[in-house]
Amino acid sequence: MSSGIHVALVTGGNKGIGLAIVRDLCRLFSGDVVLTARDVTRGQAAVQQLQAEGLSPRFHQLDIDDLQSIRALRDFLRKEYGGLDVLVNNAGIAFKVADPTPFHIQAEVTMKTNFFGTRDVCTELLPLIKPQVVLLLRLWFTRTSKGSSSKSHLTLLSQNSKAGMNFFMQLPPHFLCVFLLELIPVTVSHMKIFCSKIPANLAFTSLRDCCTPFYIMLCGVS
Repeated sequence: MSSGIHVALVTGGNKGIGLAIVRDLCRLFSGDVVLTARDVTRGQAAVQQLQAEGLSPRFHQLDIDDLQSIRALRDFLRKEYGGLDVLVNNAGIAFKVADPTPFHIQAEVTMKTNFFGTRDVCTELLPLIKPQVVLLLRLWFTRTSKGSSSKSHLTLLSQNSKAGMNFFMQLPPHFLCVFLLELIPVTVSHMKIFCSKIPANLAFTSLRDCCTPFYIMLCGVS
């Protein structure tokens, strides 16, 4: 059914940056906020934590590696709200530098989730997005506490994940891309080089309080 209630959705919203985004959306967004997580128990625990703070997020299970899970979420949004207003693609994985998992397995798992999983979410949910909305995509960049790149093979995974940009360059013209960069000199320097290679009509800016290295914001315009 169609609903006049606005809805914002955050993938991977049960902890860290995702949880912080859900918290602020609950405080600032005029509508419902849906927190999603792969693990139902952890997702519901995050909702209870926010409820204890006086906030009222909704929960829906989502595993971005599972197409059936993505489509169940799509059907929920279509039935409850008749669409989607804000999508924050926060879900993703990153191996620790000291992880003993063979590199070829790390590469396969990372790309499967961070690119293909996010692509599948966008494929299923973008058709639901209403005009004048916002979509956020997080691209991961591995760095040390001082802001420099860590082991080269992990950096390579991060760089290859940017191949996902090709997908967004093919979006319909009613989407406006805005690039939001964390204010870390090394990251910003790298991203300025990267953004210099994108079409001139795409906006470029920075986000002071962004805690992750690189976001792409897609704003639907009517």
